[in-house]
Amino acid sequence: MKKIEQKLFNLAVWASVIAGYLTFAVVACFSLTMAKDEGLKKTTKLALWVVLAFFAAEVFFMIFNYIGNMFSGYYLSDAYTFYKIATNIVSVIRIITVIVFAVLEVLGAEKKEKENHGEEE
Repeated sequence: MKKIEQKLFNLAVWASVIAGYLTFAVVACFSLTMAKDEGLKKTTKLALWVVLAFFAAEVFFMIFNYIGNMFSGYYLSDAYTFYKIATNIVSVIRIITVIVFAVLEVLGAEKKEKENHGEEE
């Protein structure tokens, strides 16, 4: 039962990355301060780095958009088209990255569980 709970907590960490920054902050604070499992803390730290990387990309494009807004005709320009396409690509890559890490987390936990059972026998 404990392994199932561990997998669910790890999935909750990755799901909170998709849900938003506030949700991730709440889940990360809980898992880093209250959890005793080192695997959960490791997963949370990895998720934090992923969140920070995508947050930096979003901030870059936000500044790009603000600078573009200073010029007339920005919304009809190729720069705005680039901004829209780039932010959509970053959003899709963020979701794909989180899904891949969540799947690897679940499969990695199953692999570790099989290795532990092999050592015990």
